[in-house]
Amino acid sequence: MNEILVGLESLHEHMCQNKENLKALLESSAESEDRSLTAEEKAIADKRFGEVECSIMYREGEGYFAKTHRARTGFYDSLEKLPKGKVKFVSSTS
Repeated sequence: MNEILVGLESLHEHMCQNKENLKALLESSAESEDRSLTAEEKAIADKRFGEVECSIMYREGEGYFAKTHRARTGFYDSLEKLPKGKVKFVSSTS
């Protein structure tokens, strides 16, 4: 009987730790929201990439990226560093 109680206490501790980890993850992802490009950034992206079938966005602390519901590029420090080939590929997944 004591073994069962010890096992239940251990399980409860594990579940509480997982709850705290999940809470921290949700809070950190809420802090780093994606944002649309500013008008100036959009003009740069339009000139650089032309018409694309994906969203080009910015995430604070990470950088610029392109995404669809199926794919996403990595993050880049500037729109100039975001590779045209990767944007074209992501755009093709729309």
